[in-house]
Order: sequence, then C-alpha cells, then structure tokens
Amino acid sequence: RAMTIVATALAPARADSEPGVYTLIAGATIARLRAKSNLRLLPLECVKLIARFAHRGGFRAGLAFDALTGDGRTMLGGRRADDGRVAINVSHAELQLLASHRLSDLEATSLDLTNCEFSSSLTLKLTRPIREGVVYVEITAKVWYGSEFSIVGPDNRRFGISLSLDDDVNAQDSDSVMFQLDYPRYNIPSLTQRWAWGEEAVVGLLVDMSRGCAAFRLNGFDGPCVFFPLPALWKVHGVEIQMHSMPDMGNGGIDAPILFSCATRKPPPSLVALAPTTATDHVLSGVFTLNDRDEVGAG
Repeated sequence: RAMTIVATALAPARADSEPGVYTLIAGATIARLRAKSNLRLLPLECVKLIARFAHRGGFRAGLAFDALTGDGRTMLGGRRADDGRVAINVSHAELQLLASHRLSDLEATSLDLTNCEFSSSLTLKLTRPIREGVVYVEITAKVWYGSEFSIVGPDNRRFGISLSLDDDVNAQDSDSVMFQLDYPRYNIPSLTQRWAWGEEAVVGLLVDMSRGCAAFRLNGFDGPCVFFPLPALWKVHGVEIQMHSMPDMGNGGIDAPILFSCATRKPPPSLVALAPTTATDHVLSGVFTLNDRDEVGAG
C-alpha cells in the first residue's frame, strides 16, 4: 500500500550562487581580463571587500526520509524506495516554484504526514550531513511517546533525546524526556512536562563540530550539552540529524493535520554558552538521572 507524503514547502537544494560577484572579481584580478576592463581601476581593498560576498553558503536544513521497510533512500525528486511503497506529492501552493526550478533541484522544508498511515515506520532525516562549524536546526512537529531526535555518527551510533512516559511506580505518570546513548538511558528532569502527547513541539538541535558536541532544546527550554561518543571520528566524517517514531493516523488519537518542518536558525545564546561534558558527568552533577527500567535490567 502506498504511503503518501505531501511536500507543503520547498526550497532550492543548493544555496543561491553569486555568479556576478565571481565575474567582477575575475575582471578585476585576471591579467588578460583586466587589460580591457575598467574594473582594473578598483582599489585592491575594494576587491577584497567584494570577494567576501562570494563565500560558500551556510548550512541549509531540508528533509529526506528512509522507509524502514525497504533498503532504498527516498528523496524529493523521484528516487523511490526499492519496494516503491512511498509516494511524494507537491502541494498546490508550491507549484509556482516548479516553474523556475527542476524538481530534482528542490528539497522539502515542510511535510504533511496526515495521509501517510504508517509514518511511524519512517526515519526522517536532513538531506545533508553537518561537517563543520556550529549549526542550529529547529524541528517543529507533532509528537508522541517514542518520538526521537538524534545525532548520528559515521559508525551509525546515535544519541539524542526521546520523548517518553515516566511510569515510575513511585511517582505520578508524566511526559518525560530521555537522553539515549546506547544503554543505559537517562532521564532529563529539567525537560519533564515540557511537552504534551499529540501536540506540536519545537525541538532544537545545536551541533558544534569544532568542540565535538551537541546540545538539545525543547519548547524553549535548554537541555543538556553532550560530547560526541567518538569526537575525533565524528568531527572528521560529519554527523546527520535523524528523527524516528513520529506520529501517524494509523494508530488513532492524533488530530489532523500531522505537519513536520525544519529550519536553520541563529542558535540561542544560552544554548551556545552551555559547557559540554559526558553523559557520566551529567549523572554525577544531577543533570541526568538513570532511568529506573534500565536500573532494574542492569541489576
């Protein structure tokens, strides 16, 4: 059965280039072009200033997805999973963009998963890895128990936050957040009851490739900043942002529409200021508490 996802917002897959800047610089600096060009009269300091506008574009968040029931990667632009079970439609609002761009040159920044009955079996991911600098991405989506937002390294290890139900017999049930790095898992008390089942949440992920760490934010509340499991390896090869176990209509209880969007934004100063440390150190400082179910299993 086909799973239909509607791309409700599209953007060029590559940052807009500045060909005019490169042409101007060439005319002002290449000898055979300078000879007959008035650009040769430009002062060198002026040329250097103009050259600053020819820098490589920053990171741009876009969405792709994997069907867990198939081996193929499915992206906007026609590549389908091997079993052909995922279909992508484009909303009418975005048809005008198709008049000036090839579909293969576009990527989705917002998806409607309402008619994708088994979207909980998809792994949503950003279309490109993060390889350098400091990048802050916000994911806006409806969430439920098990929704996970992860940083994934080249060894396919992933760590991040997972929304869960704290069903500790010694406490009232509450919507909690766990930090996952293999096992054990850790509760994050500061983020407990900062989200609600079936409601829209804004999850921020700050990836700092220079320091080899990531920080997490939920609905405006800062979470932990944690070193990569293998900082040296991950800093060299880059990391991906992935989302797992998102809501779907197939299991009922979720109100339509189910929208999912991503955006690259300026990182909040409070999140940037967090000092990274290991999960073990977070436990010792009380930022993390060991999940009771994992304590029982470990004992």
